[in-house]
Amino acid sequence: MTTDDLSGHTILVIEDQPVALLDLKNALEQAGARVRGAYNAEDTSLSAAVLDGAAPAVADGLTERGLPFVFHSGRQSDAFARWPHAPVLVKPASPKIIVTTLASMLRPNGAAKAPKPQVVPRDLLVTEALRQRPTRSNSRIAQARAFHDLSKLVMISPEAAVQRFLALALKLCSAGSAGWSRLGRDSAGAEVFWWDALAGEFAPFVGGTTPREFSPCGLCLDAGKTILVSRPARLFTYFNEVGVPIVEALIVPVYAASGAALGTIWVVHHNDDKFDASDARVMEELAVQLELALKLMGDVKTHGQEMAAKIALIQDTDHRVKNTIQSVASLLSLQARSCKLPEARAAIQEASARLGIFATVHELLHAKRDDSRAVDIAEIIEKLGDALRAVRSDAERRISLRIHADHILLEPNIALLVALLVNEAITNAYKHAYPDGEAGEIFVRIARTTNGGVRIGIQDDGIGVSPSVDEGGFGLSLMRSFASQLGGQLAVSADDGTSIQLTFHAEAADAHEQTTQDRVA
Repeated sequence: MTTDDLSGHTILVIEDQPVALLDLKNALEQAGARVRGAYNAEDTSLSAAVLDGAAPAVADGLTERGLPFVFHSGRQSDAFARWPHAPVLVKPASPKIIVTTLASMLRPNGAAKAPKPQVVPRDLLVTEALRQRPTRSNSRIAQARAFHDLSKLVMISPEAAVQRFLALALKLCSAGSAGWSRLGRDSAGAEVFWWDALAGEFAPFVGGTTPREFSPCGLCLDAGKTILVSRPARLFTYFNEVGVPIVEALIVPVYAASGAALGTIWVVHHNDDKFDASDARVMEELAVQLELALKLMGDVKTHGQEMAAKIALIQDTDHRVKNTIQSVASLLSLQARSCKLPEARAAIQEASARLGIFATVHELLHAKRDDSRAVDIAEIIEKLGDALRAVRSDAERRISLRIHADHILLEPNIALLVALLVNEAITNAYKHAYPDGEAGEIFVRIARTTNGGVRIGIQDDGIGVSPSVDEGGFGLSLMRSFASQLGGQLAVSADDGTSIQLTFHAEAADAHEQTTQDRVA
């Protein structure tokens, strides 16, 4: 027999690339081998195999039969860790190299011949023992009470319930560790089980992973049912690095309502204690409730993402509206400076100031970091006061403006009407209350009433409103319009200056029993 002689051997070839399959088939036949294209566990003539990837069922079947095989694949070598005895030839390996490798493995006393491993996945499974073992006399009443409490927690706080599942599993199964292994993908895109929640002796290892294709949890999903494994570190040697022995592991699959695998929930004995059928029943009942908790967690997460997107969109809209209003206000200010007629210039400046109030409201809405659309009226009125103080004429600087406002959260449309009304009242006081340039004070008070309403008061100590103004000045007409939209009745009096009062009822989003410090300037 020559070095590459495969006479009398039947070789299984699984290859998904037609050209590579044809070249390899020709090379094997030239070496005297018969070629098979499909695996048959009953085919006793089979001698060896060439596999193009990690096909678990075929590779495990060949391993159990003690037949040598090689992988011919472009996948990373760690994908084949489950079969350490099988050489991995990286594509595109030449057909001659593959033939030489197979011939070496099949040669009597050949150094590369694959030994039959001592342990295969089937050797770990002892699920049938659950039925044969006597069950412990667990209190069904205590279990029912525990599950009832757990059901309530699932509805209140599904995230907290997940850890409670594991604590309950430890207690009811008298286990050493328990865990929830979520099926997902790692940074390289490979399927793995994430140890999202652990309890007991394994608790320090939260965040770890095990491969989907080479783990006890993977065996559970492959079986599609509850399994019991004995001393899994015999095959899955990475468990030896944990330093805590796994004597038995009871593993239950967790599926979504759609049938998609979500992961597994499991309990582990670190000593010679044994799980029985009652433990399996408890874990399967926990798996059902865990699926509900996971669904609720997913719903909450989805809702939170949708709300975050909605808030971001609204805030962006508020920002754009504010910028647009400010641009228009700036254009009006430029026009006012170039206007030659004093009355026209004053009218344009007042219009610009009113637009500034709209911009302020949208600025506050943009700055909010929650889904509430309510704004603090005290903050708006303070900003309004600062703006009015900044544009006073020299004659008006002898007039102080004092603001004392409760922190009351109002819906934007209500807050805007209040701010516009206060703006008109303060502007009117500046213009009409002190005609001879005398000093004085304008006082603004906004407060929550005992019956939940809002009271607005603007008082000056000037000459008092004249009958002509009371009968129909433009500013007062605007204030009456704003008061009507707020659902209140404007009251104007001229005793010891001008007093403007308005009380209205509004559904405030929130009310803080605080007031700002008096602002005087």
